Amino acid sequence: MTASLTPPWRTRDDPRFRASPADGAGAADPLRQGGRAPPWEEDGGAARAARMADADRPPPLPTRSPVRALPAAAAADAADGSAGLPADADRPPPLPTRSPAPAGYRGDPRSTAAAAADAADGSAGLPADAADGSAGLLDDLRAIWRAGGWDGRLPPESTWLRVHGDRAFPGAEAWARMPTFGPADRLLDDPGITDIHLNGPGIETTIRRSGDAIEVGIGETWHPAWLDWLATQCVRRAGVDGAAGMPVEGTADATRPGRPPCRVRFVIVPPPLCPHGPAITMRVLRPGALTLETLTAREMLTPAAAELLACCVRAHLDVLLVGLPGVGKTTLAQALIGAVADQRLIVLEDVPELALPPARVVRMTTGPDAADLYHRLLRLALRMNPQRIVIGEVRGSEAYAALAAASNGFPVLTTVHGDHAMHGVQTLAVKAAQAQEARGGLETVYAMINARPSIVVGLAQRDGRRTVDEIIELQRQFGAQRPVGETLYARMDGTLRRLAYPSAAVRARLEAAGAWPTLEEDV
Repeated sequence: MTASLTPPWRTRDDPRFRASPADGAGAADPLRQGGRAPPWEEDGGAARAARMADADRPPPLPTRSPVRALPAAAAADAADGSAGLPADADRPPPLPTRSPAPAGYRGDPRSTAAAAADAADGSAGLPADAADGSAGLLDDLRAIWRAGGWDGRLPPESTWLRVHGDRAFPGAEAWARMPTFGPADRLLDDPGITDIHLNGPGIETTIRRSGDAIEVGIGETWHPAWLDWLATQCVRRAGVDGAAGMPVEGTADATRPGRPPCRVRFVIVPPPLCPHGPAITMRVLRPGALTLETLTAREMLTPAAAELLACCVRAHLDVLLVGLPGVGKTTLAQALIGAVADQRLIVLEDVPELALPPARVVRMTTGPDAADLYHRLLRLALRMNPQRIVIGEVRGSEAYAALAAASNGFPVLTTVHGDHAMHGVQTLAVKAAQAQEARGGLETVYAMINARPSIVVGLAQRDGRRTVDEIIELQRQFGAQRPVGETLYARMDGTLRRLAYPSAAVRARLEAAGAWPTLEEDV
């Protein structure tokens, strides 16, 4: 993949790149004199050296550079904490020349034993030449973290100069191999933060915490150069392509050495679509962070309701999760998938978001705006002998393919936007009717929905908390009439209460699968 190091919405004449006396960089900063383009837009050091040839003084040269130590010397360095420090001044610091896929993401070419060794020493997800310390850039990054991390109020190279002196700021290709997102690193380390919003230059950075309905500011307005640096880092870490001036989305690995796994799902909207942009939205994904036990402890649902849903998933019933954005649909889907970790799953997503056990999972990613590909992949999934098909979110006519898979006996777990459970069912039917096979008729879609019983879960936010508001069973019936739901659970006076027991058809499936709930609640 060939990609420009310069974001397509930036030019060298953009006044936001020029240093100001208040940014703390100082007039003597050789990297910002004369309003030059940021260092991460340069191709290595050659382009920068050419542009600096007419300056009053030559660009500073590295005073020292790391070299590969002999085995004995390397052991001594590791013992006294000096591993990776510069040792001579006659050669530039070598940078990694390739970026293999992080372990567990987009396929891992290494053996399972090698991946386990990486996880043990905290180097999982890092390139091989960075993991053994030969590149030196990972040690440089660790030094910045030890010094308090990146300062978002100043341009990126200011923190680098404060920690590493006159050494040249690495380019975008080098940083793309490193697990850093600049000043967002410390926000990603906070397990309570679920969203990071950068709405444009000069606007305070805001976050949203788990269970909170309102975003809050962090008290900092990051330097405009950070938005372009972060946009480039997200795109390169995710390995996605984006047309100039067009939005781009994807998922990037953000796991730091020795820390729990972490990924970032991002959306970047550049100018001119966002005139004051770029605007960057980052959803923080922490695999395995929440289980059904955790959700019950947070009073998202009762233990009996959680057990019923887990048994329904194990009994191969279709499950539809309905709610508005941010109510926890993906969180609950992740927890329910944990109940069938021993089953073969085929997962389809437009953007990778769900964290799944790799042993029995086949993950397929379509990319945004790929309804036709969704149809093709769902048809292929039927021939791959799945025990369950998981669709990240139904947004369009691929809903018909999902219903067709369920009609053929393959249970489906998916999510859809809606105000309440039955509204989600109607939304699913309308989206399915848009498919060419449905020929615009809701009767065909209704007949597919009515062919077998299914479970619909409605989620909402109450007083800043994510809650399950209702659990409904769609009754099995013959014909093309509107689907009928029986409410099993409903939230009343702030408590999720059982209103009815599952139908005979659902009980028969639970008994056949040996997944009968043990927790009972009075109706």
